Formats: sequence, C-alpha cells, structure tokens
Amino acid sequence: MYLDDDMGEFINNNPFLNEKQIMIGDEFEISHESLDPFIEKYGNYSNFRVLIDGNSRYVTIEEYMNTVFAMCNQTNKNSIWVRG
Repeated sequence: MYLDDDMGEFINNNPFLNEKQIMIGDEFEISHESLDPFIEKYGNYSNFRVLIDGNSRYVTIEEYMNTVFAMCNQTNKNSIWVRG
C-alpha cells in the first residue's frame, strides 16, 4: 500500500481536511514493513484512519502502531520493539 506522494501536500493546501477523518481504503499488514513507510510519510496526520488485517473497523494511526508493536513483542520474545 502506497499513498499518492501528493496526498500530504494536498491535505496541507486544504486545511479544512484536517477537521475530517480520512479513511485509507487499503488493508495494512500488522508489520513494521507496512507501518514504517506509512508513519514516515503520514504519521503527523492524526485524522487518518486505516484498516488493518483482521480488523473490521478503521483505527487511528496510534492504534495501528500499538497493534504492530504488541504483535512484534508477542511473537518475538527475544526482542522488544519500542517507539522512539
């Protein structure tokens, strides 16, 4: 899943969008490979909602991050992922 490169610019140029919830239609994997590029580009938009594999409702970016970190910590007991 890769969002259009101009999406962030479009949102910044249309401030009324900051007041709206923006639902991302693609399903995201519960993995750092899926999460990290998204966070790098769009992590500062608190109004984005994503649908993650195995979930029936859209979640905030914060909830998505927490899910990825919890799953990584659960499946790999020798490593602990923490947010920086």
